[in-house]
Amino acid sequence: MDNVNPPRPGYEAAPRLSLKDKLPKFPLFVWLILLFLFALLFSVGIYIAISPDISLKGLFERIFRKAPTEEPQNIWSAYTTTPPPIATGKQLYKISGGDVNLPLVTEVLVDPLDPQVGQNQTVTVKANGPTPIREVVVVLRLDNENNFEFKLAQSSGSPTNGEWKGTWPFPHSYNLTYRFNVKAMNESNLGNLTTITIR
Repeated sequence: MDNVNPPRPGYEAAPRLSLKDKLPKFPLFVWLILLFLFALLFSVGIYIAISPDISLKGLFERIFRKAPTEEPQNIWSAYTTTPPPIATGKQLYKISGGDVNLPLVTEVLVDPLDPQVGQNQTVTVKANGPTPIREVVVVLRLDNENNFEFKLAQSSGSPTNGEWKGTWPFPHSYNLTYRFNVKAMNESNLGNLTTITIR
């Protein structure tokens, strides 16, 4: 005799569902992707678990740590022992600007720029002004704050627009400091100062 109770009148027996029927209805390619991701995560977990060089803590630190910020570095450093390089031979410097009511230096020619101590150096200066230029002076500022003043003689042109020149044995070393202060002055001893810094 069958012990299964028949359904009550007005009710029908609920059909038994298989596992396939209980799963959400996704397309096949979605299931394949989910299966692949699950297999990938499972493989990564196994690898991390058995690898002696990887830990979850280290992995999270690598993923979530902030990129290090690089501090700007000062790449300039003063020369203290090795002299910085300079140009060699004859060098021409064009000068612009200044008070037009006073004598203006427009060109400075240095020959040579890199003399040995005791070697002759010639400096030629072109200058002009609204009134006659009385004097053109060059001051060499060299190592150990040594200053050497040289007065130039007019070699061509007129007192208001001419060329002045001077030659001297180079007086001192210039490993760290080397610059020219050039000034053309009028009768009132006024003029524009021009500074050419080599070192």
